[in-house]
Amino acid sequence: MIGKEANEKGYASISDVYDILKTRKSGELKYEQQIVLEYTEKFKADKRSYNRISSVMEGIDELSESMRAKILEVLPKSEILLKQVLAGEKIMLSDEHFNALLKAINEGV
Repeated sequence: MIGKEANEKGYASISDVYDILKTRKSGELKYEQQIVLEYTEKFKADKRSYNRISSVMEGIDELSESMRAKILEVLPKSEILLKQVLAGEKIMLSDEHFNALLKAINEGV
């Protein structure tokens, strides 16, 4: 991909990456892409789950785009893990937002 420009810049969920790589023929994938495909097959979640969790996060102004991507990547199912992920950017959520996000993650996965 050296010398090619990206069409879009942004964050992609594991599910998005899986969909992109799966649409390509396996013979076209380079070694690194094949490794990523195998990884995403193990850890991807249902697209509807990602969308449900994303819709909850859109209502939380304190979360940056990078933090939303990190939460979708890690999918912290416990209160402690979610607090640790949020602590990475020193984010404090209200109890209402925190509980809504944790509930969406646990229902979605």
